[in-house]
Amino acid sequence: MLKSTRLVLIFGTLLGLSVAFLPQASRATTFVQSIDRVSATIDGYLAFDAIAHQAGTPASGSSAYAYDSTNNRYTGTFEVGSHTGATGLGTTTYRVTCNYLADNDFTPNTCQYGWKVTAESTYYNASTDEAEMRGGNPANAYTIKSITANGLTGANSNWLMKVTGDSRTYMNGSNEHPAGAQYTDSVNSIARDYRDFEAIPYYNSSSKVVVNGNTFTAVSGATTTYTYKGYQEFDVTYGFSAGHATADTYTGIITYTLAINASAV
Repeated sequence: MLKSTRLVLIFGTLLGLSVAFLPQASRATTFVQSIDRVSATIDGYLAFDAIAHQAGTPASGSSAYAYDSTNNRYTGTFEVGSHTGATGLGTTTYRVTCNYLADNDFTPNTCQYGWKVTAESTYYNASTDEAEMRGGNPANAYTIKSITANGLTGANSNWLMKVTGDSRTYMNGSNEHPAGAQYTDSVNSIARDYRDFEAIPYYNSSSKVVVNGNTFTAVSGATTTYTYKGYQEFDVTYGFSAGHATADTYTGIITYTLAINASAV
């Protein structure tokens, strides 16, 4: 993260001061002028923060969901064949702030081409190319894989995620928002669309991008200029389906990483 905003004020000096004594008969008037210049420098600022956590509302067959702030995790207890409701197990709100353009003395040196966030599951199955949740009992070899086609109906054990861009009015008056990423994972030739519940990316995914955004709006002209919109936010919601898995406490871990696009995409 770059330094926080600082304000520098530079005041100009008196440029000229002269008084001419003219003949009284001319009755001429002499004006004395002063010019001040004010210059303010705002530091570049890059930040990626989880600003809110909200547990979902339980569906039939599961206990109250909760967010454990000490261990940074969502929890719930499920009966066999049950699943999360429409609000999921829980939702995390992330905020992205990026306020600098090319040719500024910042590293990285531009935000005008937008940003992206990738996700990667800590646990995965290398042979089937799937992210997974693992049980806490060392004797339990069963894992819960993340497979889009298995859905969240309770028929299969599964866990998925979706991204929703928060829509709000920005500094420039626009009402744009980040969007869940869409692409084809070339490892297994499966289309990914994180605007709805989708499989969790893993280390070998051809693309791990789950959301795209841009804190600037391009204004075309003889020279393209950019208008700063302000920070952007998006929600990640987790869905879970118990299926008929071995009784245990299963845990999945996901790491999110913010990257600034180096060029137009």
